[in-house]
Amino acid sequence: MSAENMEVGWLRSQDSAVVHLYHDGQDQYGEQMLEYRGRTELLKDDITNGRVSLRIRGVRPSDDGQYKCYFQSRVCLLVFEHFEVGNMHRAALTFLSVLVPLQFNFLFPLTHFTAQFTVTGPDRPVTASLGGEAVLPCHLSPRMSAEDMEVGWLRSQDSAVVHLYRDGQNQYGEQMLEYRGRTKLLKDDITDGTVSLRIRDIRLSDSGQYSCYFKSSASYKEALLELQVAGLGSAPAISVEGHQDGGIRVACRSSGWYPQPEVLWRDLQGQLLPSASEEITPEANGLFQTEIAIVLTEESNQKVSCCVRNPRLNQERESEISIVVH
Repeated sequence: MSAENMEVGWLRSQDSAVVHLYHDGQDQYGEQMLEYRGRTELLKDDITNGRVSLRIRGVRPSDDGQYKCYFQSRVCLLVFEHFEVGNMHRAALTFLSVLVPLQFNFLFPLTHFTAQFTVTGPDRPVTASLGGEAVLPCHLSPRMSAEDMEVGWLRSQDSAVVHLYRDGQNQYGEQMLEYRGRTKLLKDDITDGTVSLRIRDIRLSDSGQYSCYFKSSASYKEALLELQVAGLGSAPAISVEGHQDGGIRVACRSSGWYPQPEVLWRDLQGQLLPSASEEITPEANGLFQTEIAIVLTEESNQKVSCCVRNPRLNQERESEISIVVH
């Protein structure tokens, strides 16, 4: 996008005093701070592509500090820190946005510059169903392209690689065996610093904490996120067990739940009925099975339902039965 007809400016952050201003297709020096007169130059060879830079010559100690660059509605922040080591001056440049970089000519040597960013993941756990898919999102702030960065998802407990993107390509050589063929990097918005990891065929072992990281040539940041796995079990199977305590014992069984389900009996009006027994036990595969029983008497409603609910998914399965008690 061309910026020829936009206003572009650099300000000192503390007082918003003008360092350099481009407006109406021209450099405007009327509002420029006196101490920058004759020392700034707008580099606008690529302004038709939305790229401009500011050069400051003859950098002085008073130039030290924070700058704000605005370009249409986008704002970037330059932090320039200068400190002395022995008799040499050294400097560090920090860009919070690389959309409109600043360029400097220094009286003292430049040791390094770093693009500073933070990494943000979801603010709550991601929930996925067994056998289904999970999407683990991460993004950079402020927005900047991550095409040339290394991006990875690790298991937090041992830093084992779940998925790795580096040198513009997915790298599968270091990936954990249990994730082979099940991950995909969603990078349609990678130029805005937004990527997501899709994990297919969710397993119980996928549950837990992950870290998502972005690594540039000079900076590394990560965010933690949690994946919660849930299993919706089988439809309740109701069976008549025989006579008990002057009534008929009816049992309800279901398996394949994760985490432990809630199970209950209800009458036709949806009112809870007291159970005679209830048991939830783990299965060999780490899931849970449940068995709940009720004794129906002549005074009881003869049509009842057994409901098993997964609190993590907020989903339930229900079965009904009608019993005639003599």
